[in-house]
Amino acid sequence: MILMNLGVACRSAGTETSVRGPNLTKEMSSSPVPTSIARVALAITAWLRTRAFVAPPAAWRLLCGCAFGLTVALFLVSAWIPAVTAAAVAAGTIQPLFSWRRLRAISAQPAIALARFSNANPAYEDIATVHIQEVERRLRNNALLANHSEIRILEFPVTVRQARRILRLSPITGVLSGKGLAVGGSVRWEGWGLLRSPGGWFRSVTSSDRAPRIIDREVGIDRPEETNLKPDTEVPASKLTAEIFSADHALALEGILLAHVAAWTADAIPASAKLRSEAEQLSAHLPLSVSAQLAATRVRLQLVADGDLQRAIGQLESLGDGELPHWRIWDYCFTLMLEDMERFSARDRLRVVEKGARASPEHALALANLGATLLVFERRAEARDPLSSALDRSSGDAPAHFYPAVMANSFMAGGDQDDWHRWRRHFRRVLKRDRPGLRAQLGLTNRSVKTVRPPSNFGSWPQ
Repeated sequence: MILMNLGVACRSAGTETSVRGPNLTKEMSSSPVPTSIARVALAITAWLRTRAFVAPPAAWRLLCGCAFGLTVALFLVSAWIPAVTAAAVAAGTIQPLFSWRRLRAISAQPAIALARFSNANPAYEDIATVHIQEVERRLRNNALLANHSEIRILEFPVTVRQARRILRLSPITGVLSGKGLAVGGSVRWEGWGLLRSPGGWFRSVTSSDRAPRIIDREVGIDRPEETNLKPDTEVPASKLTAEIFSADHALALEGILLAHVAAWTADAIPASAKLRSEAEQLSAHLPLSVSAQLAATRVRLQLVADGDLQRAIGQLESLGDGELPHWRIWDYCFTLMLEDMERFSARDRLRVVEKGARASPEHALALANLGATLLVFERRAEARDPLSSALDRSSGDAPAHFYPAVMANSFMAGGDQDDWHRWRRHFRRVLKRDRPGLRAQLGLTNRSVKTVRPPSNFGSWPQ
């Protein structure tokens, strides 16, 4: 009845309706509700765009699907404002998916992500965009990098945790970023890099005479290693207007990339030597870890050329005792000693791994080498702490079954009931695929691992 009366009223006052119609439309278009919805939609899209790597692609796809489903459901029940908001969320998730897709594209060359530096204070916001553009321009100006690598720019900052996710879920081999602080006309930059490189590891077993014996060598991709650049302080902002940006951290980023791409380039390719040579020319700006990598590679190539193992080990010890006290130098020295255990005794190896642990007391591999070598001398009590610390600093998916190998050595180190509980806690982090082999190697059963009291063979070599 109401609808019929409304229809009659409209027909009887057709002229009045035609006059009021445009005014009514104008009132609706000027309503603050659609404008507010548009602002919320744009804010959601911008917020999601800068957080593409806080979650893996699968999570974004799930969120996108749920948001679209919720949008349809809300439209069906005529809940317009919530439906438009849900649609904005669904549309916003597309941008993170595109960001992931761009990073996950396969490349024939090492692909490196260069992310915008984060703001330590609001004043840096105006400089951040220009800074990342000038750093990119400097890197692309290097012909070797341009021809042998692919640099992918991220126009928003990423954290180290997000960088680890990027390296785990994409073919990207390195992520570079940092933080900027601007005060007056001066800028402070603190850069960092998370890089992974090809690696080779020796895997060993323990024979009946309790002496470690090398059985094979595995080649793969190392876990990412974080590298911090020296803080670049009190830099005039006007440096960004130079023809080529030449701040210290920009030189360091270029040197890091040159060394990184060289590590991914086969030795037989002439560009490999050129990349290393240019990186070494920037050695004054390089972090210790990158300089150590370059030095170890130089010694390795000389060893391949002349076959003088004694000379190579002597060079590495001189570097480790002098300008490059880094775990990478001492680990390579230890690895070369394992190739000729008749010439280099267990005491020689112990001396080397002790220096490696002192140089890098937080590095899992340096600690594991120390603990394993102490076990050769039956110094179980001294081996427990470095082995347990190595487990704390690594994870079950480490390359070359590193984690199960350290678990086996930790079991052989033995200890009291507290040590046994600590070992059981670490056992929960062993990948399920590795647990049967580890239990069989140590003479354990699934039930014995769960017991409160340590088994009778805890602290002894497997028979």
